[in-house]
Amino acid sequence: MPFLFPNNLLSEGMRSAVSCQILQGNLPITFTWTDSSGRPLTSAGISVRANDEYSSTLVIDSLSYDHSGNYSCTAENEAGKASHTAELTVKVPPKWLFEPEDVRAVEGQDVLIPCSVRGFPEPTTVWTKHSGFVDAYETLSLTSSQFSNGSLFIPGVSKQSQGQYTCTAENGVRSTLTKTINLTVIGKNCNAILEYTVQISQCCRESRKVKAIGSL
Repeated sequence: MPFLFPNNLLSEGMRSAVSCQILQGNLPITFTWTDSSGRPLTSAGISVRANDEYSSTLVIDSLSYDHSGNYSCTAENEAGKASHTAELTVKVPPKWLFEPEDVRAVEGQDVLIPCSVRGFPEPTTVWTKHSGFVDAYETLSLTSSQFSNGSLFIPGVSKQSQGQYTCTAENGVRSTLTKTINLTVIGKNCNAILEYTVQISQCCRESRKVKAIGSL
């Protein structure tokens, strides 16, 4: 009766099937499949097939992370019942929860760049900065730090902080997940000029509005 899921081979999108078989016992035999909560399986994409009077097969057409868990097969006849439980784990490649995007910051400002992913096994994330040479990246200095959720924190950015940053996430399932973003650092003086220009344009619009009213 025992069955096992080939967990080392199963990943998202694949098909899985396991059989529960009885080697001896009086007929009729009733087979029941349940999930980790003890409830009968009713999820879409999961089916149970009767091979013959002594066996039953559980089939999952397209695996997802939600299918991970314990599955039990119970065989019962008039003399009693027997059951077996096996754990299914589905490997899932990294997927974005919060994808990094280009950032514009004023010199001296603290910057937080998200790079949050999910998958199974839990992915690891690494940030690198482009060094200015083709296909050359350097590890980040101690002036920046990476949080447990993958986000990159750079306190008090400067012109030296400006450049291309790449977040790479991997967990050994299929290909890695990467995203390169640009961090643009604006000088404080430039920011002041920009704010002043915006204020002037707003004043001009207010002046035109007053003149139009006065002409009525």
